[in-house]
Amino acid sequence: SSLLLILDSSQMRRKSRQIATSSGLTSFGDFSKSHQTNENLILASTCKVLEALMPNMSFESVSKVLQSISIIWSDTLNFHVLSSKKTAIETRNSGVVMFNMSALLLLTMGRKETQELMISSATVTNLLRFALLDPDKVEKKSKQSGLGDSSLCDLRHWQAALSQSLQCLATLTTNSDFKTDDGKCWDELVSDAETNTTSKQASKIRSFGFTSQAAPPSKTLMGSLDRHATNVTDPICSIVASRVKENLFG
Repeated sequence: SSLLLILDSSQMRRKSRQIATSSGLTSFGDFSKSHQTNENLILASTCKVLEALMPNMSFESVSKVLQSISIIWSDTLNFHVLSSKKTAIETRNSGVVMFNMSALLLLTMGRKETQELMISSATVTNLLRFALLDPDKVEKKSKQSGLGDSSLCDLRHWQAALSQSLQCLATLTTNSDFKTDDGKCWDELVSDAETNTTSKQASKIRSFGFTSQAAPPSKTLMGSLDRHATNVTDPICSIVASRVKENLFG
């Protein structure tokens, strides 16, 4: 329960910073570059401990863990929708967080007792949104954080997290009749993820006042999977991306 409190308290601090940023204020305690760096490391460490405990955790406890990391996962992706130096600080060590959270999802998939938790609409949508994320933006964000070798290490964790997430999708998409807990099928889930990604880009552009900038191009899951499948530098990512594409689109 104490580990879940760490995850939940992090969500509250992130929401507080988002509200403060939108109002032009600086939230208390968020005045140094090291603050977000340390918080992400705490989250990563918490997820690592949960990974060790998960094989012996009850169904209810695993469910609570997935609910908590689902929000953190979504928030982390949102920071990467539009690369900027302003948000780069928020994403330091976020690759380690994403990798450790995706490891928890793999463990959930691997336990017969907890597999059914992976039908959560929020979880599946998060996995699809990750597959849609432009890896070039992640790399740009890592470079903007200005941490040299640490940035490269974090980028590798992002890449590994993507591979683990695609592994989850490769397993889930073997069931063509799959439906989430709220009754959505693959067509609806893919459409929602694509719309969500494009609309968040447009919202970010408006919030930064770039009124003359053209609307962001629509992203498709098939296009993203094609890009991942041709990534010869990461064989696992390439193979599982091809598998997901085959399962969803034939």
